[in-house]
Amino acid sequence: MALNPASPAGFNIYRNTDYQIEASKFLWFFSYLTTLPATCRTSSACHHFPLLSAKMWYSNWNRQLMLFYHSHPITMNSFLKKISAVALFSALSLGGTNAWAQNTYGGVPQRGNGAFVLKEESTQCLPNSLLGVPALAATDCVTMTREKLVATPSGKATIVWRGTVPVAARPAQRVVFNSTFTENTHTESLGRVYDTVAITDPNGSITLTLTDRDKTKGRGKK
Repeated sequence: MALNPASPAGFNIYRNTDYQIEASKFLWFFSYLTTLPATCRTSSACHHFPLLSAKMWYSNWNRQLMLFYHSHPITMNSFLKKISAVALFSALSLGGTNAWAQNTYGGVPQRGNGAFVLKEESTQCLPNSLLGVPALAATDCVTMTREKLVATPSGKATIVWRGTVPVAARPAQRVVFNSTFTENTHTESLGRVYDTVAITDPNGSITLTLTDRDKTKGRGKK
């Protein structure tokens, strides 16, 4: 089966782990609560929204998390440190307007009026077919770190990666390379097309920015 040169196998722009998937369930509970009227957040007698069901669902998830914690104490300690700050932000959002974008990115549902910003770093060796460094072959790769993923309420997604090109491959002047990337590893966004811009400077600094193509042309989610 032929692969799209701009979509190399194994390149995951999200790079989620099982723990992030569990985190997405945790965040879903809080983002769900932000959609409820104020009276429904404190009372189980709200006929229009199944808050009680949500509480029961979360209680069951919490029990499963504790079982996982006892079987993977070291891994879970690290995971809980990472999720605590995000959970705090989610809890604070209960008292105000919704602060989640409308689409789902990286396993986390976003709803409401604000942008969702994921700043957790992920490191991968990205193929030069996306970077366009003249001194490297298309099959070569450069180690880069994903600095952020931003999803807006309109559904537009922007992902930024940064890295350093090896000394021998650095250009004499700035190089701007435009390409495309089709998501082929992350199930939720399979087939999503991104316009990409890679900028390489003579000092070796390289930045790759991916922007959701569908949303840049005004075809927002209805």
